[in-house]
Amino acid sequence: MTTNLRNNLAERLDYLYGKARKIAQIKSELQLPEINPYSLEQILDEDWLPE
Repeated sequence: MTTNLRNNLAERLDYLYGKARKIAQIKSELQLPEINPYSLEQILDEDWLPE
């Protein structure tokens, strides 16, 4: 991943989480945290899964 892409994702992470959260809640009726509890490093780590 390029530095530019990583920086762009880091800057937009909260916005992107909010959009994804709304879509996921509509499609699955899950209640997800309003504020993103995950770091960009966690999200990009292929071996990491939230608890």
